[in-house]
Amino acid sequence: MKEVYSLAGEHDLIAVVRTREYDQMNDIVPGKIGRIPSITKTTTNMAFQCYSRHDLERIWSIGMDEEIALKEHHNAP
Repeated sequence: MKEVYSLAGEHDLIAVVRTREYDQMNDIVPGKIGRIPSITKTTTNMAFQCYSRHDLERIWSIGMDEEIALKEHHNAP
């Protein structure tokens, strides 16, 4: 298990599990995580691609840096 996050919303936790082969998920999710007594249900989602921080900043940029720069430029003496 790589990471675990607590959530607000429909689910209580999200666990990030990394495996070399998708078949290994069967050993981990129902075989290990699903056997923990306090876990009553699991939902499995699989990621197909991982993005770098640079990619995320470029993809999800909403132009806030540019807006701040313009405001600072207009307010300069």
